[in-house]
Amino acid sequence: LVRAYVVHVGPGVSAIHVMGTILDTVYDGGLEARSVQTYGIPPGSGAIVEFRIPEAGVYGLVDHDRLSDLSYGMVLTFDAMGGHAGAR
Repeated sequence: LVRAYVVHVGPGVSAIHVMGTILDTVYDGGLEARSVQTYGIPPGSGAIVEFRIPEAGVYGLVDHDRLSDLSYGMVLTFDAMGGHAGAR
């Protein structure tokens, strides 16, 4: 399980997305969302996102509203290794 604490300072909306998996749970103040691909966070707000890495590989956490900035390094990568039988 990966848990990321996301704060969006603005401007505009930030849409958190992990390429290759879904967000298992998102905690946003008193709200809780489950099994979503993308979650919007307004400026001045934050959220906790939890997701699982399904198999070995490289996964990127991106702002879906700013995919044009990927070439500038606007991605947080997770390099997951295999060989963890039974890991949840």
